[in-house]
Amino acid sequence: MILPPTYLSVRNGLITPLTRLSDQRRAELNLQPNAEWEGGVYDDTGRFVGLSSLMRGVTFPITFGADYEGAAEKVPGTVFYAGFLYHDHFGHFLTESLSRFWYLFYSGEKIRPVFNTIPGIRELSDMNKFFLNKLGVNSEDVLLIDRPLRFENVIVPRAGFELGNPNYVLEQLNVFKHISSAQLNAFDGLDKSAPVYVSRTKFNNRKIHGEQYLEGVLKYNGWNIVHPEMHSLSDQISIFNSSNIYCGVLGSAMHNLLFSNEGKRPIYIERTRGTPHTLMAFKCADEMLGHNSLYIDASNNLLPTYGQRGPFLIDPEKVLRELRNIGLINSSYPPFNYNEVERQYREDWETYT
Repeated sequence: MILPPTYLSVRNGLITPLTRLSDQRRAELNLQPNAEWEGGVYDDTGRFVGLSSLMRGVTFPITFGADYEGAAEKVPGTVFYAGFLYHDHFGHFLTESLSRFWYLFYSGEKIRPVFNTIPGIRELSDMNKFFLNKLGVNSEDVLLIDRPLRFENVIVPRAGFELGNPNYVLEQLNVFKHISSAQLNAFDGLDKSAPVYVSRTKFNNRKIHGEQYLEGVLKYNGWNIVHPEMHSLSDQISIFNSSNIYCGVLGSAMHNLLFSNEGKRPIYIERTRGTPHTLMAFKCADEMLGHNSLYIDASNNLLPTYGQRGPFLIDPEKVLRELRNIGLINSSYPPFNYNEVERQYREDWETYT
């Protein structure tokens, strides 16, 4: 569902840095176990502004605040609360740290962005700077909160996009379009008439057993094989506008589709079950972008995964059957050596224990 582009203007608003919630403090605030941090925006009476929370789903806050009674340094002017800064996580930065920037395009104003982030982070990463620059934001103007600060006015937009929330602010699309339009260099290393497989086989962690075989079959069938981590951020944006069909395992790399033109054909491979927030994020983005997406549940994990760290085992033959059914695989392919891949998967799993 499309949400209205609402925001709050908090006069004499206070922004505090984040502190990690202890189990005791979490219990005092009656919060779910996934609540991690206390802090955010408060009004001039010290009451927490709920709109400043980082949410997962509709009801689960990652950041939260109770009433604040401490002192704060006063700073003149108006700032824009951009929320939680993911310093080095590509997918979370795109989907969550940029989720309030729709307001800058909506208002047409040049307002200083203010982020909260993990204690100890003092400056933006190169990845942060790259995308903020594409949005016309000078990284030198961005303020990271490291002490309580009270401003004349704090603009708090609602998050235009939240993991696990099927609702979104349509104006958030302007953020991704602006980044894409600011990318002027075309990528010439692909056959633009062929589908693209977004591979994770060169990752050293979160290994997906069975993917190597899948990649080989797709390459034999004429697909482009792309390893995003081997390309610059600029090239990644261009790559995801170079074809019409993209397939890959659910994960951060596939969030590059946020910068693609409308009407692409994404094909997502699910590597694990029980991650509704991640799945919902992709489905919400597809709806916002007008993509004709297909989801293939290829999870074949025989052992418990260690959260999103894996290891994972997928059924590549199931993926290939689905791709053949929609005409994207033409040639035959050798049988999958399941026993050998399962052996490697179990060996990998032992290293996690």
